[in-house]
Amino acid sequence: TNGEVFAKRLTGVITDDGEPARLAHIATDGETYGHHYRYTDMALAYCLHFLESNKLAKITVYGEYLERYPPTYEVEIHENTSWSCSHGIERWRADCGCHYGEYRSGAQQWRAPLRNAMDWLRDQLAPLYERKMVRYGRDPWQVRNEYITVVNNRSIENMENFILKMTGKELSYDEKVEFLKLLEMERNAMLMYTSCGWFFDDICGIEALQIMQYAARAIQLAKETDNKDFEPGFKNILGKATTNVKEFSNGREAYDARVKSSNVDLNRVGAHLAVSSVFEEQPKGKVEIYSYNADVESYDRIDAGIQSLVTGRATVQSN
Repeated sequence: TNGEVFAKRLTGVITDDGEPARLAHIATDGETYGHHYRYTDMALAYCLHFLESNKLAKITVYGEYLERYPPTYEVEIHENTSWSCSHGIERWRADCGCHYGEYRSGAQQWRAPLRNAMDWLRDQLAPLYERKMVRYGRDPWQVRNEYITVVNNRSIENMENFILKMTGKELSYDEKVEFLKLLEMERNAMLMYTSCGWFFDDICGIEALQIMQYAARAIQLAKETDNKDFEPGFKNILGKATTNVKEFSNGREAYDARVKSSNVDLNRVGAHLAVSSVFEEQPKGKVEIYSYNADVESYDRIDAGIQSLVTGRATVQSN
């Protein structure tokens, strides 16, 4: 709440003992500043201004500090620890007793089955990805890691350059589709481990449902690229995850009701376009529907009072 106090607290941890330099740092949740607490971004900004304008310290980054002051000894990090669980990292895989408050401690038995379901799916997807992707490059996992350049810039030009760089050859249209689907499958396999999926108190929460949606997308892409259906096995493990709500008794039921129904394919995109065209005229030509493109070939609309009749023809494809 006070940038000046913040600055003095930071500099207060540094002692003047004649050494050439001391590094002070603080690790906090970035969402603290302006999201969880209003105006704290302003307090942080004034803290940095106060430090520099009064020459109390130099603002730096780890790379610069290590370059100027190389380390003289090593320390060993205590692995598998977190700031929000006194049991290490059990909050993300066990009923450790840490909870957010909505449900009493000892009601998070769902965490282990959810983790097991994700681990099982990951282990099914990885060999599929390797086997299919090796056709396009010698190191499938390097390709996956480099794919972040496409995630950050999904322009057609950038995507085409990425494919050429990774494969070293021109691919057919169908090969490009498979190549990108495999990468999206692995991207969603990583997203399904988003930590807040386990942090809160029930598998029916929006955070857990979101990571199950990532898993569902990975399952969908696996089926499209290799005709392997991992959903039954995934759901069987989720069936062991008990819930704290009356609406569903386990994670499998929550998946069927809240996740499966949100899956999108070309048929649903076409249905969306057809229904929305009743309320909004669709001129001929290209139409963007989220991450899909539709080419409207014909469109006719007849209004009679409050009633509307629409006929048309369109071709839908994914971006």
